[in-house]
Amino acid sequence: MPRLPRRAPAGLTILEIVIAIAIFTTATLIIAGYIVQGYRVNRFAMEQADALEHARRAIDSMAKEIREADISDLGSFPIASATNQSFSFYSNLDGDSAVEKIRYFLEGTDFKKGVIEPGGNPLAYNPAGEKITIISRYVRNGADPIFNYYDGNYPSSTAPLAAPANPNQVKLIQLSLRVNIDPSTAPDDLTLNTFVQIRNLKDNL
Repeated sequence: MPRLPRRAPAGLTILEIVIAIAIFTTATLIIAGYIVQGYRVNRFAMEQADALEHARRAIDSMAKEIREADISDLGSFPIASATNQSFSFYSNLDGDSAVEKIRYFLEGTDFKKGVIEPGGNPLAYNPAGEKITIISRYVRNGADPIFNYYDGNYPSSTAPLAAPANPNQVKLIQLSLRVNIDPSTAPDDLTLNTFVQIRNLKDNL
């Protein structure tokens, strides 16, 4: 009995191979896209949280130092200047015998702290000796106040003093920092607020 010829096992055609490769490539790109997007979102969240933590530390540090503001070593009033974007005062930062002059101010999106030690003969606070450090980045206050000032009528009168405020009228200070590492990306600015009384200037608050 004659044998029937064997049929070659069916294989994939070139078209089928191309389609399979295209499907695999597309799926791989989609998965990779999700992974990259997830990494970006996670990195943004971590950076935003880090920026917020630095701002929180800055607020806490400012509040503590402002609360302890005191007469300078030259006998000057505890508050040197009070604007919406900067605040200068005298306080003993390190617990030694000298009272430092401290300045908090916004430069671009960097919130900075300047410290001047008294020195020289005669004794003076030389601006050339100011040591400046960045204490918080990505601050988005812009022209909006970082510092608001209130007199002894607060909270009966909630209107802040016009800036620059008269240092002799200031009894209470509101600190406000808005933080956002990328304003073009959600979420919106995160705002930290606190109120500080200068102990040596307490009135009827």
